[in-house]
Order: sequence, then structure tokens, then C-alpha cells
Amino acid sequence: MPTLLTSDELDIRILFTEAASEVATFVREVIRERQPIGLSTNAAHDVYVVNLANVKQFALAEVARDDESLADDLLTVLTSLAELRDQAGGQA
Repeated sequence: MPTLLTSDELDIRILFTEAASEVATFVREVIRERQPIGLSTNAAHDVYVVNLANVKQFALAEVARDDESLADDLLTVLTSLAELRDQAGGQA
């Protein structure tokens, strides 16, 4: 089941295709390494760079892809851990 990362400090939500346990492990890694993640919206070609180490509080929750809470006006960026890891490997 996909996992939604939300925070009042972010202008976007991040919807990971993986389960919460996998996302939590990834989030711990990027916080420990203080490594920002880049997220792009294919439709608008906007790129968001998020450093989760600087976010004081966020929540991870497994949600259905058709969850009605995703239908509001807040931008939700869909990504996968594989995509983010490939991106990080390409920057090294």
C-alpha cells in the first residue's frame, strides 16, 4: 500500500509507492545523511528539493491510491524509493 508523507512545514505531500516500513527506513537514512531529495512534477515540470532533516515533524501513513484526502488542493508528488535512490546515485 502506498505511503503518504505529510507535514505542515511542506508545501507539498509526498506519495511513495512503497509500504510505510520501507519508507520509514529510507527517511531515517536521508535524515541521518542530511541528504535532500529532489521531486519533480511531470505535468508542470516543477522541481521541489526537500531536506527532511530540517523538518521538525512529519507523518507517514499508508493510504489507498484513490483516498479522498488526496483530492484537495494541496500538491501531491508521486515517487518511488527506487527513483529517489537512482537519483541520489547519479549525483555522487
